[in-house]
Amino acid sequence: CMLCRLWHRYHYPILKPWPGYIAERLTLYEELKRESDALMAKKAADSKPITVELSDGRKVVGKAWLTTPYQLACDIREGLADNAVISRVNGELWDLDRPLEHDCSLELLHFDNEDAQAVSTQNLVSDILKSWFPSMGNTGGSTSVSTNNNTSSILNTRVTIWREVTKSGMLL
Repeated sequence: CMLCRLWHRYHYPILKPWPGYIAERLTLYEELKRESDALMAKKAADSKPITVELSDGRKVVGKAWLTTPYQLACDIREGLADNAVISRVNGELWDLDRPLEHDCSLELLHFDNEDAQAVSTQNLVSDILKSWFPSMGNTGGSTSVSTNNNTSSILNTRVTIWREVTKSGMLL
């Protein structure tokens, strides 16, 4: 609608030319993405079979650095994959699209799980804040890219912080 276009134009003016930090961030992102892709390709090339124990006790076979929790959920039942928000691998929160690294236990979390609610809600809030304040950059929301072993600890820390924020009533 016309009103929406006017609102968008007012709140998101087109920057011509872009500020210098935009080009720097894009260059840095592209460099890090190339390094990450090369590392993941190397690890995937050396992939070995892994055993994944599901929450119901069943064991399935996957490939290290290739198989993701989402792929396993799709293999089990499509609805299961569609309803999963995040997973828990060996007790740690794990993104659905992050490849499994070794033998592990896997639990798929749905929105009725407290941790899944916290992650889902904070990603939504993060995306909203980034749309309102683009200069915030990457705050680690659902659009963040991380391929190192710190992803689980970052997610766990963010869930803990989110719980404290919601308990304190800061968002009310």
